[in-house]
Amino acid sequence: MISAGLHPEAAQELEAAALHYEKIRVGLGEEFLASLEEAVQLIGKKPKAWRRLRSGLYRVLLRRFPYGVVYQESPDKLQILAIYHCAREPDYWLGRGVGKKT
Repeated sequence: MISAGLHPEAAQELEAAALHYEKIRVGLGEEFLASLEEAVQLIGKKPKAWRRLRSGLYRVLLRRFPYGVVYQESPDKLQILAIYHCAREPDYWLGRGVGKKT
């Protein structure tokens, strides 16, 4: 399985989403994190199996939560560029795109 790195802004998005869900209901933030972990494991096993957005960029949707994970593939590592709410400006992360070092 390929390892995954997390863009600093994606890490902030992850934390904000988990805290948001935890405020809604105790334990829901943990369920969100588990759903994300499941998606990352699936990505690591078959990085090219998910929706291709453009060369080297892919997206997978989380189960149970309206979030997408955008990642960039390289031969030895995946870089998660964004963890975004699908109903809120889904392309805001484009400035983090392919080829940028994070």
